[in-house]
Amino acid sequence: MPDKEKIRAMTWLASYEKEHENDVFRIYERSRYDYVMSHTFSSFVSFSLCFILLFGIYVIFNADVFFYNINLDGISGMLRKILILYLGLLAVYMLIVIVSFNIRYKKAENGAELYTVRLKKFYRKYLRRKGENG
Repeated sequence: MPDKEKIRAMTWLASYEKEHENDVFRIYERSRYDYVMSHTFSSFVSFSLCFILLFGIYVIFNADVFFYNINLDGISGMLRKILILYLGLLAVYMLIVIVSFNIRYKKAENGAELYTVRLKKFYRKYLRRKGENG
């Protein structure tokens, strides 16, 4: 007759593997620094493209005002304001990205440790009972 505790443990391990195969079990493929920096770089590219697109949409919708007030002094002042806005928003966004991916890495690391502890416990029980029966 199957052991209910063994079945419960095997079910938990299998469901945990299936749920977390993309984050927890791949966490040790890269160091924390590599994991965070790769996501930070992709977030930087995404943010830059979105900023450019939003600025383009702003220019399109306000083209009459934008081109009416354009002059050499206005362009340099406007570019300075846009650059300050971009850098300020980028700094805030990158801080959020770095913190959030550090937290994700830590959660995945803790999940991998929990899985390892449960798996070792299961093997100890299984091997002990197998030795008693065999």
